[in-house]
Amino acid sequence: MATKRYYAIVWPYGVLSYTTEVGKPTVWRFDAEAARDEWVAEGPPGRRDSGYRESIAGTEVRKHGLHPVPAEEMG
Repeated sequence: MATKRYYAIVWPYGVLSYTTEVGKPTVWRFDAEAARDEWVAEGPPGRRDSGYRESIAGTEVRKHGLHPVPAEEMG
């Protein structure tokens, strides 16, 4: 049985900046939903803000071929 994972994405220059290599988001993988939700809540509130964070479903990660980084590797 596979372990359930929880994902969040951080947009370095806001959601609207994704058109450039510089604005590429990072996907983080969490082992606990509460840890993911806490991390997302600590980010800036506006979608246009640098460092905006949001939760995403595992289906979106797989659908778009994203490569999540384990949350343990956050520096």
